[in-house]
Amino acid sequence: MILLQFTLNKKNLVENSVQASSLTLVKPIVEIDYARAQEEVQVQKQQASPEDFALYKGYYNYLASIPQELKDYFHFKANTTDKIVVLSFDDGPLAYTPSLMEVLSQSNTPATFFLLCNRITNTNSQWYSNPLFSYGMHTLSHKDYSYLDFEQTKQEIDKCQEIFAANNLLSQFFRPAFGIITPELVDVLKTNQIIGVLWNIDSLDWDKKRGDELVAQVLDNLSPGSIVLFHDGVNQTDLKRIIAGISEQGYRIVSLEELLEYPKLNSIY
Repeated sequence: MILLQFTLNKKNLVENSVQASSLTLVKPIVEIDYARAQEEVQVQKQQASPEDFALYKGYYNYLASIPQELKDYFHFKANTTDKIVVLSFDDGPLAYTPSLMEVLSQSNTPATFFLLCNRITNTNSQWYSNPLFSYGMHTLSHKDYSYLDFEQTKQEIDKCQEIFAANNLLSQFFRPAFGIITPELVDVLKTNQIIGVLWNIDSLDWDKKRGDELVAQVLDNLSPGSIVLFHDGVNQTDLKRIIAGISEQGYRIVSLEELLEYPKLNSIY
């Protein structure tokens, strides 16, 4: 069992009841060449440099303890010189998720949302019908999977898939809470042909970064193929500045699906 070596100070999670629905599919699943997605790390394999990553300092140390073959299952960043970037948002759906989506929609900005499955209802699941947005699973209730064995991990992800299906959501993507990587998780994801997605730039919005500090954390660390981690509670004024700044640097914000067409860039260890 791999023990977590750092602690993130996040707000307690509030469980919402899950309701089944009879809605039509809110979004068709995107066809991705799964075999390529899992083998691409062997193609044009390249070791990333520390400059490719801007993470919470404790997460660097944590990743150093994880075997490379486990990290290789996840997408941290694309191996490309194309100036593309993905914006991702964790821990929704929340009351302010719709206003966040409005900010993104007004600027025609694609984004990927990783959902806490016990917060999904047949009402808020419809928020994700906009084709501008992708979505994935972010565990059932933000558990630290380093404390779960294989069967517990499997039960969690099975339940997530059941909730997605009951609310007419389809996804091939999964992001573990706290970025935790375990052999058990990788085995379950492989068995279910679910693609693991992490990040190479942590906005640190969860660590109370706001204003110029938050904007600089993202814009000063951009590199081609980046995946940026935000949360649904990010300051929306700051987000608007970041979106504008990304464009000013000549980058194009793309969907996660588009970024996954590129080979992975290895993690830094």
